[in-house]
Amino acid sequence: MGGGDSTFSKIAGGIGKAAQYAPAIYNLGQGLFGKADQLNASDYRNIEGDAALSNLQNRRYDINPQLRSNRLATAISRRDIARNAGGRGSLLAGYASLAGQRSRADMGAYAQKQNIENQYASEAAQYASQLGSQNAQNRFRVDDYNARARAAQSGYLQQGLSQLSGISQQNQRNQNLGQADQLRLDALRKMFPMQNINV
Repeated sequence: MGGGDSTFSKIAGGIGKAAQYAPAIYNLGQGLFGKADQLNASDYRNIEGDAALSNLQNRRYDINPQLRSNRLATAISRRDIARNAGGRGSLLAGYASLAGQRSRADMGAYAQKQNIENQYASEAAQYASQLGSQNAQNRFRVDDYNARARAAQSGYLQQGLSQLSGISQQNQRNQNLGQADQLRLDALRKMFPMQNINV
């Protein structure tokens, strides 16, 4: 029975020591061999936003229907002038007036195209600014998370070393107390040799 108790005590003592060192060993292992979870900002980029920006930047105003309409109107007017002209001078004057009208109509179409495409560019620039701000905030959040993860990872090593130091100090203190108790017992035994002093 006594031998069994002794074996049980040794096992219990071993488990106690293992339990005492386990947190420190875990933290040291994490600090030395673990990897901090790191995020990649590109994984969180707004892909739909990039596609939308590309579409905004590629918008163009098509004036070809207006130019075709101007050509058709000019052709019809030339035919009417040719039918109704009283002579060569009247015909040339009608054609010259018609050419001026066509030129003004085409220039108006090009000016409208320029104005609308300037508006498109302004909208694209505004959206690009918003998207850039969103991506910058996203990168900041990812960088902040990664920095915190790295700090936590390095904290494992510091924590493990601190725990080992605390265990070592506690063991040294217990050893010193044990030696002091033994010295007291030895002194008591010398002072009272006839007494059986056992602890």
